[in-house]
Amino acid sequence: MLGNSNQEYASSNYYGWFKLVDNTTSGELEFTTTGSCADYITWNNATSHQADSIYKIEKSAAAITIDGVAEIAWDEANLSIIKKIAHEKKAGEVLDLSLYPQSETDLYAKYKALWNENGVYMFIEVKDDMVRYQNPEYQWENDGIEFYFAKAKGEGKIQVIIPAMVGTTHPSKPEAKDFESGSATGSDPAYKVFGFDANNWDESTFNWAIKKTDVGYNLEVYMDKDIVTNGNSDTNFGLNKMFAGDINVDEADEKQNTNTPALYVREGTLALLGNSNQEYASSNYYGWFKMVNEITTGISANNNSDFVVLYNSAYKEITVRSTREVSATLYNIAGQAMTARLENGKMSVSDVNAGIYILNVKDDHGNHVGSKKIAIF
Repeated sequence: MLGNSNQEYASSNYYGWFKLVDNTTSGELEFTTTGSCADYITWNNATSHQADSIYKIEKSAAAITIDGVAEIAWDEANLSIIKKIAHEKKAGEVLDLSLYPQSETDLYAKYKALWNENGVYMFIEVKDDMVRYQNPEYQWENDGIEFYFAKAKGEGKIQVIIPAMVGTTHPSKPEAKDFESGSATGSDPAYKVFGFDANNWDESTFNWAIKKTDVGYNLEVYMDKDIVTNGNSDTNFGLNKMFAGDINVDEADEKQNTNTPALYVREGTLALLGNSNQEYASSNYYGWFKMVNEITTGISANNNSDFVVLYNSAYKEITVRSTREVSATLYNIAGQAMTARLENGKMSVSDVNAGIYILNVKDDHGNHVGSKKIAIF
């Protein structure tokens, strides 16, 4: 086909070339926009399947507790910003960004994820100055996170919406708490998770936690491998495997509809990988999640100006680095101190059972420097 000799088995000098190319477009803008837009916002048209729409999920052997706090994921996993305003506008049309609250406010979300042999753990930190949960019947009229998963683009899909059940609520519903967790519902049956499959999901395959913060809310969620691959985990889950999907952040903000009482309605969506704000209608617009194992052996459990904590699972050892003399005590979740001791900046935990622990660090005067949650595995 490409060669220049009928004796090419004898010499590769006569070979032609096979070139690996990627002709997909890269977020090209085919429509014009008006209105102000924050620096962190990007936008793309519905038919533009970007070559960079692949999010790598790192593998982890750590035991993860779904509690709205994400030390493990924040240190081990890849960071991505959910910042795309995806729309179906075509070339020559105009998108008025002033109609999208993300372009006019400080809403944004940071996203990280990990995978293990059984499923995927995801963490999303949302900055939203006005959290709304108003309408239990239509979750897309509330602040929340929308997950879309499929075996591949064009395949059948799963849509899950977890409303931000913290902050303002509808007057007829119970007051929202600063912390919510559950599977199908939150603290009240009205706080429903849209798309929950009662026939196939339970607390062991799907659970989440939402924690209110000073600037918005944090969402943690664990999903079984058959949830994120839409029942195709045998062929689409594992090292270097890929499944299609996207994650969107909804914001209700201040706009109200004509209902009595008026409901705060979603004005727009920030997307991670997708190319359409109507992704529930077709998985053709999804990006890709790829499962990799590229992290180093040393896992950072903390990194701030006071001290740094590293856990090395290969040597079963915790390293504490600080600019001053410190001591450290390891506690289990029941508050019992372990016998492991910090010596020359290192603490051997080879005799400590696998699980979640708290490392409490003090300076040489006995003053509390900080505490970090660590997964021993």
